[in-house]
Amino acid sequence: MAPICFQVLLVFGKEDSQSDAFWWAADKGGYKCNLTRNAETALECYLDKQHDVVIIDHRHNKYFDAEALCRYIYKGILIRGDPSTTNFYFILDIEFI
Repeated sequence: MAPICFQVLLVFGKEDSQSDAFWWAADKGGYKCNLTRNAETALECYLDKQHDVVIIDHRHNKYFDAEALCRYIYKGILIRGDPSTTNFYFILDIEFI
């Protein structure tokens, strides 16, 4: 039986220590990871690959509207199939030191 490999989508407007930390953690955990820099690319990537975990950086709202992106991804789940699938959405809105 092959191990389950979760896919992670990281949406960060700019590269910084936090995006690097999430990428490192996903890689260390054995997850397949995609990193996007804007909402359009993130939505296309999600609809193409149906990630299990989506982490959206909401600290810098000048790059994209994180809440709108969450709504679009959720609508994509409702349109494509069962909304009770194991999908998680986080909006990162805190500054780690």
